[in-house]
Amino acid sequence: MIKIRVKYQVVVVVLLVLCLSGIATGQVLEKKQTEDGKIKEVVQEFARYVQQLPGFSVAVTSIIHIDNSPLRQKTRDVFSLTMRRPNRLALVHKKGTMGPSIICDGVKISTYHPQLNQYVLKPAPSKFDDIFGRGSEAGAIIQQTIPLLDVLLSNNPYELFFKDIQNSQYLGTETVNEANCHHLKYTKDTLDWHLWVEMGKKPLLRKIAAEIVQKSLRAKFEWEFRNWVVDNPAGPEPFKFEPPPGARAVLKFGEHKLAGQPAPNFKAILVDGGQMELAQHKGKHIVILDFWAVRCPPCRAALPVISKIAQDYKTKGVVLYAINEEDGPDKIRRFLKSIGVEAKAATPQRGFGASPAQLYEVEGIPQTVIIGKKGMIQSIHIGYHEGTGGQLIEELETLLAGKDVAIISPQKQKIKNTLDLVCRKITFVPETPRVGEDITFSCIIKNKGTATVQGRSYKIGIQLNRQQVFMGQGRQDIPAGSEVLFSVDIRNWSLAMSKADTYPFIIMVDPDNAVSETDESNNMLSGKLKVIK
Repeated sequence: MIKIRVKYQVVVVVLLVLCLSGIATGQVLEKKQTEDGKIKEVVQEFARYVQQLPGFSVAVTSIIHIDNSPLRQKTRDVFSLTMRRPNRLALVHKKGTMGPSIICDGVKISTYHPQLNQYVLKPAPSKFDDIFGRGSEAGAIIQQTIPLLDVLLSNNPYELFFKDIQNSQYLGTETVNEANCHHLKYTKDTLDWHLWVEMGKKPLLRKIAAEIVQKSLRAKFEWEFRNWVVDNPAGPEPFKFEPPPGARAVLKFGEHKLAGQPAPNFKAILVDGGQMELAQHKGKHIVILDFWAVRCPPCRAALPVISKIAQDYKTKGVVLYAINEEDGPDKIRRFLKSIGVEAKAATPQRGFGASPAQLYEVEGIPQTVIIGKKGMIQSIHIGYHEGTGGQLIEELETLLAGKDVAIISPQKQKIKNTLDLVCRKITFVPETPRVGEDITFSCIIKNKGTATVQGRSYKIGIQLNRQQVFMGQGRQDIPAGSEVLFSVDIRNWSLAMSKADTYPFIIMVDPDNAVSETDESNNMLSGKLKVIK
């Protein structure tokens, strides 16, 4: 009887659950339809409002929390964002450790990359939507810096908002920075996003948030929008771009610092007999230098492709030298024969000063250098991928059409002073932090060279416990022979440790300049940070 009673009770419970779940399913469906309608209503109001604005300005604060045990760090950056239709835009980094700037004055769009201290100038797009096209440096950096900015600027914000969204929820109302807001949640690119839009006649964006949770990593991202001005469109002043001190104009980001400079001359021994000197080609040929070694798999993949391109352009005045500074002539000849490559392979000539690899700052192979007929370095490719061959052909065609691939700056050829930055001392604050306590730092940087190092033309980086925890840009000029104190505001960057231990650290100062340092060995300073309970 007990068993029967239990079975009966189970059946009743199951039937009850099924009945309730049917009711609940209907309620959930009805609730979901209500939420979908509310989300569309909020987004439509927001879209209609921003679409009709002739211009606006707003301060955007980006806050990032990263918990990668035992390291916990926080960064805060402030940007000013100003726009005026149809195509004027100014996204400028104002406070924090480091951030990009994009300025479009209606004629040119300027994109500044602080980590590289480089900027790209291109013709302005006719409308904001065109900024976010494929291959746009400005569009890619904007979307990485402030999400939904493409929606804010778009001519079709409603359609763009819902593009590629998997699901969405209306989570009610909340107060954000003293503004009553609708709280929306949606999933895009497998990431859950939260959005707060102000209620009322001015449905402005107030906050965006996202969070990543993995096994050993938790990262939280927030963007707050404050001090909106929508009734007084900005004049021309915010849309003027002034290159930061020491910044280099480039055609594409990541361009090697030697691009645009005179190609250093060298002599080399040809493995098939004779010798070559680079200077003999000036005014006559486009020269390709491919630095490689037999041991290097990417080199073995790249060399046949580069050799074939050089052969195809041989009658147009293109010459290739495969520079190998590791292997002997016999080994080089046997290897080239085994892969069916015909190329002028060369090894350094002893007693002629620095080797070609030293002159062209080869730190990784393969490295491919293109030198124009006027003897200027036009491009440098480090590594090899499927698109390298196409890039080389495009660059050769550009040079043969009488145009430069690199931006040639006469100023680069006139620098004669020496540069030598030294990281002399670092002080953590507090010097012996406790577990969970916020930590910041300051360091002393000395200029032992003869040239003044301009602010924003050098970077400071810290690696702690073998992890990169800080990268910031210098702000003060450092005259020759003097030193400056670089300090970090704890409101903009801080670090905390979740475990008591002694952690190794390395701090490095890195000048970004066309002049090579006379002594790079003193750029780094190492030590240990003790954290107590």
